[in-house]
Amino acid sequence: MPSLRGLGSICQSIAHHSASRLPYVHLNLLQALKVTGEPIATVDLLNAPPYPTELRSHPHLPTALSSLRDRFETALGRLPPVVSGRGWPNSAGADR
Repeated sequence: MPSLRGLGSICQSIAHHSASRLPYVHLNLLQALKVTGEPIATVDLLNAPPYPTELRSHPHLPTALSSLRDRFETALGRLPPVVSGRGWPNSAGADR
């Protein structure tokens, strides 16, 4: 199981990447929300597809979010395994 530090680093990296202009996630999400009239949407990178069904009609958002999800999975795959009892505060054998 990965450490909290490693997971935090991945979350921060994904947040910065999605906010950058490189994947155009924020621009496509804003356009899709304007069309639907929704003020907010939940993006769940742990599920496929990562976007809400009401936003599937946008021509570029599904591709941008799927690309972000792929990046997230790749980053998770790079985390080293943690020795049993280390990493999560409630793990068996944890010091805290």
